Amino acid sequence: MARSDGKDHGPIDILVDHWSTDAERDALQHTFIDHGAEELLPVLHGLHERAGVVLLPGVQSLGERVRQPTPKNLLFARDRVTKAGRQLIFIADQHVGFGEPAIYARGELQEFNLLDIRIGPDGKGVGKVAGADKVTYNKQSKMFEVKNYAELPARLVDVHVEKMTR
Repeated sequence: MARSDGKDHGPIDILVDHWSTDAERDALQHTFIDHGAEELLPVLHGLHERAGVVLLPGVQSLGERVRQPTPKNLLFARDRVTKAGRQLIFIADQHVGFGEPAIYARGELQEFNLLDIRIGPDGKGVGKVAGADKVTYNKQSKMFEVKNYAELPARLVDVHVEKMTR
C-alpha cells in the first residue's frame, strides 16, 4: 500500500491474525447504537486479543531505531464480499497517522481509528481512515464503515491483498 500524497513512503502492511467474530461485532454495534462512538474504546479493550497489526514505514535519516516499522494493533477486523469487490474494516485504538509525516505516526495517541478499505474486482483498492465522529454502522451489511466514504480523502492507494502462509 502507498499513501495518497504521491510520495513513496514505503509499504504499509496490514497483517490479520484472525477475523473478528459476529459476537464481537454485535458488542460494538450495541454500544455504538446505545451510547455513541465515543464509548467504543472500552469495548474494544475488552476483546481478548488483537485481530491484527498494521506496520507503518519507519522514519529515514533519523537513526537506526526509527527506521524499523511502527506497529499499531488492530483490535477488530472484518471482511465482506460486496457487489463491487471486497470491503475490509479494521479498528485500532491508537492514532494510525496515514498521510502524515512518519515521525508523527510513531506517537501513541489513544483514539478510535477505523480503516475502511474497498477493493475492486481488479484486485486493487483504496483505503480511508476515520475517527469516531466519522463512523457509521450499516445495518444492511452489518458492518461499521466510514460515514460519507466518497467525501473523505484516500489515505491508502494501490492496496492489494496478499495471502501469507505460516
